[in-house]
Amino acid sequence: MSMKTTYWLALMKVRFMSILFSLSLAVALSACSDESSDVAPDADAAGKKPNANSTSSAGDYTIEVSKNGSVWTYVITKNPGAKGLSHFILNLQNCGLRSSTIDNILWAKVNGVDANLSNSEGNTGCELTTTNFVKFDDLPDADSYTIVFEFDKVIGNYVNSSVWLKAGTSCVEYTVNAPCCPL
Repeated sequence: MSMKTTYWLALMKVRFMSILFSLSLAVALSACSDESSDVAPDADAAGKKPNANSTSSAGDYTIEVSKNGSVWTYVITKNPGAKGLSHFILNLQNCGLRSSTIDNILWAKVNGVDANLSNSEGNTGCELTTTNFVKFDDLPDADSYTIVFEFDKVIGNYVNSSVWLKAGTSCVEYTVNAPCCPL
């Protein structure tokens, strides 16, 4: 092979790798959004399904989500006739290998009191679609639950992802804004 041919092949390899990297970065960035918003699910929206023995429905609760850097807040309000919650489970598997885990949570509060966190589903009866989640366990009886927690790094993006609300024998899945890739 001539030196010119070898140089051309090396240049093409560099260009190919550059294009591949750019496409990968574009896909990763487009998978997440950097704006936070409130989500108030309705019973007809996709992604909300009670399990077979459910006595609650997706319309029983309203969930508002906000973030401020590394601090995330979920406000869950019971609608009239809704049962009190015992567990709130948040899917953290939203950024591939870069996803945060329960170990990345520095602190967490529920209605101003230290939260009981777990990475075990236990016996909730929820049909989780992930193994990377955090369960806010043993929620107090309340009409509204303010769940606030802080990650050890800034999570600048969010994706639509799953949370599960456990009330009595019911476990209802909602689609809400959830943490995505750290900055």
